[in-house]
Parts: sequence; structure tokens; C-alpha cells
Amino acid sequence: MSEFSDMDNAKIKIERKSIEFEDFKKFIIGDRKFDKQYSNIYIARLRALKNILENKSKEKWGQYQVKTISQLGDDDNDDKSEAEKLIILIGIIYKHQELKPSILKELSDELQLIPQSSRSNYSSEKDQLFLEDEMLRIKLVGNDLNHKEMVTGLICGVLGYQSSGGTFNVKDYCVPGICPQASECYPLIFPSEEKILILLLSGLDLSGNPDSLHYQLLTATKETILATRRFDTLLSEIVSTSNVILMPGQFDPSNHSIPQQPFHPSILPLSFRYKSLYAATNPWIGKIGSRILAGSSGQPIEDIMKVANLNDYSPIDWLEKTLNWRHFAPTAPDTLAAYPYVETDPFIMDECPDIYFVGNTNEYATKCVVGDQRQTIKLICIPKFSKTHTAVVVDLLSLDTWPITFQN
Repeated sequence: MSEFSDMDNAKIKIERKSIEFEDFKKFIIGDRKFDKQYSNIYIARLRALKNILENKSKEKWGQYQVKTISQLGDDDNDDKSEAEKLIILIGIIYKHQELKPSILKELSDELQLIPQSSRSNYSSEKDQLFLEDEMLRIKLVGNDLNHKEMVTGLICGVLGYQSSGGTFNVKDYCVPGICPQASECYPLIFPSEEKILILLLSGLDLSGNPDSLHYQLLTATKETILATRRFDTLLSEIVSTSNVILMPGQFDPSNHSIPQQPFHPSILPLSFRYKSLYAATNPWIGKIGSRILAGSSGQPIEDIMKVANLNDYSPIDWLEKTLNWRHFAPTAPDTLAAYPYVETDPFIMDECPDIYFVGNTNEYATKCVVGDQRQTIKLICIPKFSKTHTAVVVDLLSLDTWPITFQN
């Protein structure tokens, strides 16, 4: 009996090893100005990726000439064979979709028209693809281009020829590809050779599922305030013993458009008393140890799936595509609300992550992607905790991942 008493009275010390952490602050918005046109971000996106695509096109297709859309029609192609007419165009994909949300449709109540019901996808057989540069646009046709795989905002190069109807017949296309990876050049630096584990968790949804974490409604309060207090209490218990990086989500008290800015300390007063809590943006990119992590709370991938509506493609497939597109949120600002940037597009991937994640998916999934330059990226779909009670553990050294489920 005394042996157990001594064990109960003994002080158990848990020592956590420190590890380097860096927020790249790529998505922090300084002076907020909302009086700018959204066309500026597309121009910035095209200018940033155009040279990369020119090199990619020459590497893939070699001998063909790169032209602008305004240069089409200068030559008489009637006497040339199809192979002789082939040229390369580089621009921004615009996907015309009749079912896509429109401000004119939102005004239907004012005009006393029948409003369209909200849709889970915008895809239809009437979708059309166009390629735009800084001056003009041209319609893309041809069976060698999968319309459903393309989304508005994607920068790509197309190989083809101008047909008699003024359209561009596409024979092949290319995207920027995965950007170079820093970890290929620099060794990994960790405090020891032991396992360095992190836990990825998303979709607590405390306001919609108050019973899932055994919380009860004790006072008559607005649901949003109650959910925030409930989350603050839960989070404060976690950050009292562990370091936490907190990203906002679609229904959280942050700005609606991406990039969502970090939570204000006044929203979670109990949790922000601890220095172990770090409020981040959504999307976010940073470094833990020598590993670069990047990802979002789910909105960019969810929006792409609405635009494409491909049943054969899972969230992790689209996550891989955005990696090859070098863009965190290509459909912003077309169908995904975004801040109107002017000079730059911060959603372009300048650094290749070692771990690339998306939150609030229906199920856990993971995939290891190897790029053309031997880049190795671990893709992770973090399931919605309110539905699956599952989080994801990641070993930063080996990049091994496994789900861990918490039963009620």
C-alpha cells in the first residue's frame, strides 16, 4: 500500500525538448485597402510564373515558338501542315461556367426574380475554357485538354494552333510544376535523433456539435459567443502543456476572405495568456525544425472541387495538383473570396513544403509525392474532428503519418 502512496506523491517531471519555429508571415496583410480591382492579382500571378512556364514549355516541347495572343493571325497558316502551325501560348485559364455564383444573380431578390438555389458544384457540360494574357483572350478547344481538370486562375502553357473559327486547338499543355525544395540543399536540423512528433487537428465545430466533447449548454447565450468560450476553455488546457499553432477556419471569428488573419487575443483571453499559443493565418506556411509546413483549413481545395466536380478526384488529388500548379488557391478571387492584392500574389508557392496539408476533409488520407527534381513532399488530408474524432500524427524526421482516434 505504501508503495502506491509513494508513487502517487512523487512529482512527475515531463521535459519537452525545444525546437526551432519560424512563421514566414507570407499571408499577413498590412494596410488593408479594398478599393482595388481584382484584375491586378491575376496580372501579378501571370508575371510571376510566366518565365517559369516559358522554360518549362521549351523543356517539354523544344522547337516551337512562344507567342502572345495578340500575335496570332500574323502568319498565313492555310498552306502549312498541322505540325508546322504549332505554337506555344502562355496565359491564365478562365473557365466560363453558367452555374458559377454571380453578383447579378445575388440581386435577384431586388429585381423580383426567382433566385437560384445554392449549389455544391458549378460544373456542367456547357463549361468553356479561355486563355488570357495581359491584353486578350482566346477560346481553347480540342480533345487533348481535360476541361474538368482546369480551373480559373491557373497559369499554364498550351501547345496548339489557331483554327479557322478564331479558337485555339490545344494538342498539349503544361503547368509550372513543383518548385525547388530547400531541404534538398540543406541537411535537416533537429535537437536529437529521437522522434519529433506533431499533431494535426481540424474541424472541432464546437458550435455545431456541443455534445461531441461533453460540453453542455449551461446559460442562455448567443451560440457564437458560447462556442468561442467553450473553445477557449478547451484550448487553454492544451496550451498549458503543449505548443499550439492556431489557424482560423471558414466559420471562425476572423475575416471571411483569404488569407484569413490570426485570431485576436481578445477572442480567446484564457488561451492567449500562454506564450505557447501562436496565432497563424489561413493559409499558412512556416518552419518547424528544418521542415517547411504549409496548408490551409480547407477552403481552397473545397472550392476547387466545386468548380471541377470530378468524382474520381479526391481532396488529396487536388492538393497534389495545386502543388504542381505552384499555387495555394488558384480559384481565388473568382469563386473564393480573397483580398484584392495589387503588386504581388502571395498565394504563389515560392517555397516547396516538406509537409503540405489541408484541413476539414471527410476522411484521413496521405500521399508521398516526388517531383522532377527529386523533391519529396508529404501530402496530408486532416479529417474533420467533429465527424471522425480523428487527428493526424506526423513524425518530422521520417515524415511518417498515422491517424489517432479519440472515442467519446
